[in-house]
Amino acid sequence: MGVDIYLRDRRKQTVMIDSFPKSVGLLRRLSKITELNEARLAQIAATNEAFRGKPAPPAAIVPNAFECRLSGSPDRLVQGYLVIGWDAERTEVTDYGWDDLPILGYAVRTDGTAELVLHEERGGLLHPLSFSRAIELGILSKTGKFHRPN
Repeated sequence: MGVDIYLRDRRKQTVMIDSFPKSVGLLRRLSKITELNEARLAQIAATNEAFRGKPAPPAAIVPNAFECRLSGSPDRLVQGYLVIGWDAERTEVTDYGWDDLPILGYAVRTDGTAELVLHEERGGLLHPLSFSRAIELGILSKTGKFHRPN
């Protein structure tokens, strides 16, 4: 095992919080820290340059899928994706504690659709995140805007 580096991708994804669509960024794995070389450092520099002065997403999806259980059907395994808060000037992150960025929840595909729904983990199960719960957790403002990490 080692520490992986992820770069911000140009693509975005919609994640539903309750019935409200929210646009988040996507990350892509670059390499392990121990595998950094000139070519990968150049990729980091190019990513920094590509996003300079451009608005950043308030959150990002980590591309690694994992198996999880939903509160509505705990006997069935589904794939989920970690969603982390994102700093405005950031273009990279490591998976070593996600560089202290907050974990907002887990994006899970709705059955039979491409729609991702944000869930929170409670008691070992994922529960769909309601609008009021997202406000309570400090993920959204009362007007429905994402809060950036402090």
